[in-house]
Amino acid sequence: MRESSYIPGFDWVRIIGSILVAVTHCGVFMYFYNNTSQFYQLFSLLIPVFFIMSGYLRERSFSRQAVYSQVLKYGAIYLAVNSLAVIYTHINALARFGEFSWTGLIVNLFKGFVCRSDDAYQLWFIPALLYPMLLNAFLDKKGRRIVIVISATLIIAREIIGNDVLEEEIGNVLSSLPIIGKIFYAQELSRMWRHLLAGTLYTTIGFEIDSWRLKPLALILSAIPVAFLEFHTGHIVISPFLLSIALFLIVKKLPGHFMYPYHAAISLFSGMLYFLHRFEYIFIRGFITDSISLTILLIIAFNLVVTIVVFLFINKGKERGNTAKV
Repeated sequence: MRESSYIPGFDWVRIIGSILVAVTHCGVFMYFYNNTSQFYQLFSLLIPVFFIMSGYLRERSFSRQAVYSQVLKYGAIYLAVNSLAVIYTHINALARFGEFSWTGLIVNLFKGFVCRSDDAYQLWFIPALLYPMLLNAFLDKKGRRIVIVISATLIIAREIIGNDVLEEEIGNVLSSLPIIGKIFYAQELSRMWRHLLAGTLYTTIGFEIDSWRLKPLALILSAIPVAFLEFHTGHIVISPFLLSIALFLIVKKLPGHFMYPYHAAISLFSGMLYFLHRFEYIFIRGFITDSISLTILLIIAFNLVVTIVVFLFINKGKERGNTAKV
């Protein structure tokens, strides 16, 4: 990446977002999730911003070949990790209960093409990102705007209908389709539908947002009365949409070009923290401390130290290579 095209705010999102994910999964915000779920839903904005970022970055250097390459690369990694999780689950069931099903194993491996395994839940965003990326490779501006309208409408409809009612209706449909019902369950399809809709909406917005003339302050001011009305109806959907776009526009303008030399290190740190923090949490809570605060600090510190060590090693290797050339 050239420094002229570097966007510091996106690295801020990677750092802060990965830390917030780790903190959330350590149970810090559980009280707010259980007691003020509407506020929790309203301010869970970094996930939509991540999808907008992804679409925006791909659109800046758009080519269908680049999209195909990205989908194949990350899709292969996702399928490999997800398949390992599926195989682990079946082997664990065999070891603990003496149960093993080749049919179940094969079905769950193929299900990975549309939804992640329960043992790899942190990979949920990859299908929700890659399929919209592939879709946008074939769309023009008019097509993208149609997709944005349709996906936004379906998200609003889903929120109004409610998750429980939707799962019940999906369950009724599955009961009349016994073959599909043996492969998928209602909660799984409902979750997959939610993720794919959100991924499609916000990734497509990312492809289009550079052509929009929007002001963050105007979006925030518009979201305030909408949020007030939505809190009274109990359906929080349009105000997070407005605030997510506003946050993206703010993030895009954030300063921080001093971070450019550390972009690769930031990507490594945030990636490790996102994917490894659950394993680190289990280890630390099992063998080191019961303190949530100390656990979080140790998780962050471990990933930071590993990142520093990796890049010190890489830099030393480069220095040796340069010395050898001289």
